Amino acid sequence: MTRKNFGIAIFVLLALFAALAGGGCGGSGSGSTAGAPGTLIGTPHGEMAQYLQEKLDSLGGVVLLSAPNGLKADNEALALLRESFNQGQAVALLSADVGEVNVLLDALSVDIDFPESNDHVELFAVRRRGSGTCFFVTHNDDEVVSRDVTGRTITIIGAERDATGSVNVTPTAVENRNIIMEDATVQRTRVQNFISWAKETAAAEVKVSDSSSNLRDLAEAYVWDIDASYQGQTFTIRYTLYSCHSFTNNMDYYFVTQSAQLNPSVLWKWIEKGHVSYPNIYLPEQEGHMRRYLFENYWGETPEGVPLDSSSPQNANNVSTVTSGVSWNLGGSLGFNAQGPTGSLSTGATFSNSQSFSVSDCSINNMSGSGSKDMAKWEYTFANPANGSTDFYYTELKDAPLLSRSNFQPVNQWVWTVPRSFTDKWDSLKFKSQFTWTNGHSEGQLNCAWIKVEGAKHTDHFWRYLGFWVPVKKPPLMAVSEGQLDFAKAGESKSTTFVSAVDWTASASADWISVQETSGQVTDANGITLHITVSPNDSGANREGTVTLHGGNRGDQTIKVFQSQY
Repeated sequence: MTRKNFGIAIFVLLALFAALAGGGCGGSGSGSTAGAPGTLIGTPHGEMAQYLQEKLDSLGGVVLLSAPNGLKADNEALALLRESFNQGQAVALLSADVGEVNVLLDALSVDIDFPESNDHVELFAVRRRGSGTCFFVTHNDDEVVSRDVTGRTITIIGAERDATGSVNVTPTAVENRNIIMEDATVQRTRVQNFISWAKETAAAEVKVSDSSSNLRDLAEAYVWDIDASYQGQTFTIRYTLYSCHSFTNNMDYYFVTQSAQLNPSVLWKWIEKGHVSYPNIYLPEQEGHMRRYLFENYWGETPEGVPLDSSSPQNANNVSTVTSGVSWNLGGSLGFNAQGPTGSLSTGATFSNSQSFSVSDCSINNMSGSGSKDMAKWEYTFANPANGSTDFYYTELKDAPLLSRSNFQPVNQWVWTVPRSFTDKWDSLKFKSQFTWTNGHSEGQLNCAWIKVEGAKHTDHFWRYLGFWVPVKKPPLMAVSEGQLDFAKAGESKSTTFVSAVDWTASASADWISVQETSGQVTDANGITLHITVSPNDSGANREGTVTLHGGNRGDQTIKVFQSQY
């Protein structure tokens, strides 16, 4: 970006921040962006750039960075994105590889690694909201789908409406149908999904409750929205992840909710409504409705001896709604990521979440644990379009089930219990998620003299598989009971408790702070007491410092020390 453009970007963002300072919707890092346009920094590039520019006025203050020559850590615009991010705004990177995404995350101090196997994205966005960190990812996709289709020619032999006549059915030659959508349609679908995400995360406020023992209230959520939209069909899959470590049994727990917004309506169509034009019969045909969705989630390497502990929903058929619910109780002392100091609970915690959704004309097959113990797997299969009233020469075909051609919102939930020997094997942790969908093609049944001559045909029209890695935040191996200690001017000693699953050391940031216990080994689940003493404050001003507990890449914890001047 040129120096001139950079100056313009600063002016725009300063104006934006001034507007933000005048209002808010409450909660941590919240800011009102109603009516504020989005800001695009740099030279637009990538498949979505043009369509994002068209919708900047709808992006509610989102700041987008485009770096066509590659994003480097010394890019001046990163400071602007960090300030926006800290103000509670969403920031986004256009058309980037995994290395550029991680440059952005490092600049924002978001402590998670985007997986190397997700090699290119058209859009990567992140915002912090309440006690959660929310991500939006759109992958690159340039494929064109084609499908070979065999039709039927049906001829009436004999006079029309003659009960003694017959029907001749002859297969037609194989034809090739290309499923092609204009690129503009695809990209505008993706941009609209991003706008919806930006508005949703701007409005959402997750409040932390100190009185609750549910990890959904206490722990930080990592929420990944994967835009898997294809050929105009809108497919967005959300992963909401919580994690904690049990100091009692030295296990890591990962709680995952996979919810989806799936809408194939743009491709559903009637090819033929069905009629007789003597001597030919034209059967009703429709295509583009969904026959099945398949969700598969598993670790790249299966943790031996640790199966999937809980999964929902269970098998279901011939019901209108189902409830996906997971309830889990963990005893003893736990450590978990929180928006403030890393949390710990000595009395255990719960995890409970329950959501209902419609499954009319849809059967659920929970195949979790099949193939490998850690597999979280569900198949949703829709009923075929039904035949209508029987006529002499043909029957009508009813519309495909509503959920197979409109918005379907399944919710899958599961719990993984993973030993540290597996978790510690990797510098960063991720699991593999696969999403497969199959669109259908249906033709109606044929009758002659009220006797079925040809049955209805329901076939897979085309299908697609999408696989990607979902990053997982490891829970800490060290947790403190208090994140800040306040001391009087005269100087005094106070204590706090911490638990550690690793050997540790303790150090103070200033010479007026002393720590009695400076090193130790792994604690038991009850933890140990750390004694901190501060000397009298004769500086004439309040002063602040820290005590840091060092325990490796999953252990460091900081206790803030404040001493008053009065």
